[in-house]
Amino acid sequence: PRSISKLVNLETLELSHWNTQGPVDLSIFSHLKSLKEIGLSYLNTTTTIDLNAILSYFKSLQTLALSGNRVLTTSNNSSVSDLPWQSLASLFLSGCGITEIPELVRILEQLQTLDVSNNKINGQVARWLWTLPNLGSVDLSNNSFVSFEKLTEHGLSFVLWHLVASKNNFTGLIPSFICELRSLSILDLSNNNFSGSIPPCMGNLKTSLSVLNLRQNRLGGGLPENVFESLRSFDVGHNQLVGKLPRSLIHFS
Repeated sequence: PRSISKLVNLETLELSHWNTQGPVDLSIFSHLKSLKEIGLSYLNTTTTIDLNAILSYFKSLQTLALSGNRVLTTSNNSSVSDLPWQSLASLFLSGCGITEIPELVRILEQLQTLDVSNNKINGQVARWLWTLPNLGSVDLSNNSFVSFEKLTEHGLSFVLWHLVASKNNFTGLIPSFICELRSLSILDLSNNNFSGSIPPCMGNLKTSLSVLNLRQNRLGGGLPENVFESLRSFDVGHNQLVGKLPRSLIHFS
């Protein structure tokens, strides 16, 4: 309803699962300059949401949820650097039909949570994603990624605690940079085509990692001896692992 535009002091607005069944004029939100959180997921609308355009309405927005809508991630109306906000901490774009991680994410230094699951993104996961200084949670699941762009430890985020990249088309070895994510608590790389052995360097994560899911890959060799200290959930089913179970599993409960 257009009356929303009069609520100029509003800081939180949740309209997700609003069954609009037609077009939505998103310009009604342009007057809500105080908004910090807005939920517009699953609107059942015929409108394609221009991500840059809707973000240009707000200067203090911290959370934006657009999952389940058609979203346009590029725009000729303004460049990314012209957008007036830098405060966005959470961005939810699951099931939006997007084919790339939006370029604007690259400049979101306050971003803590990014969900781009259930889309049509392919190719490499860009190295710059892992250098965002405050990024703690990333969900890349159910896309068509094939690899992680090579990167060095330099500039790597050390606050990332949650990484889900299941149900993609990743091949080759599990990337070694994961071993340097010293705050990582949840790692899910299941339902891919990773091969080779489980990296011994994952022992670097033995005091932080609580959930490790490598199910349904093509991993071979044996289980590493030193990754089980803090694990609460461990799944390596449907791989090609061989050898004896590590003695350290005796502490796994």
